[in-house]
Amino acid sequence: MTAYSQEIRMYSWSFLIITLTAIYAYRFYKSVSENDEKAKIKNLVLFGIFSICSCYIHYYALITTCLINLLLLIFVIKNRKQDKKALRNFLIVAAVQVILYIPWLLYLLGQIVHVHNGFWIALDPISTPVELLSFQFRRQLDSNFVFDAHTIIALISSVLLYIYLGFRTYKYKKEKTNLEPVKLSFRVYVRSNRLNATYFSNYI
Repeated sequence: MTAYSQEIRMYSWSFLIITLTAIYAYRFYKSVSENDEKAKIKNLVLFGIFSICSCYIHYYALITTCLINLLLLIFVIKNRKQDKKALRNFLIVAAVQVILYIPWLLYLLGQIVHVHNGFWIALDPISTPVELLSFQFRRQLDSNFVFDAHTIIALISSVLLYIYLGFRTYKYKKEKTNLEPVKLSFRVYVRSNRLNATYFSNYI
């Protein structure tokens, strides 16, 4: 984040707005589960605002936001017998998001056409996994990837971080802590990465 803050780019904003989108999506999910009427409206409105903001920042954020919306849609459909209002209100917010995004569709299509014949990210069976694992310590995906000391340190740091997160998750599970936010975050992360990888493989 410190490295990215030195660049006038969208990634820092994407991290922030997507995090807020996910937070209020989960709060809406909790308020529906707990049948808190006042919290439902507040959390859904804030979710909708941050959600459409995410869609406008970058297509990475757009893909992740669509997945979060999809997970919420599945939840409210499954829960429709207990709470029909939640389904109706969510569909209204979803429709508003779609309408508000229509003006940007031409720009999105233009971007897809622009990268159709090539893109600066190359997929390599060795360097790509290393870059993805050590991304947060290496600052950015670099087309001139070098397996140097900096890369090795970044990779080791990343692996240690993932081991630590795995250990903490295992410990919380043993203590019967609610891990639902962790599971939901992991699903969104994995699925958005799969979609982005599919997107790149189609246009490289």
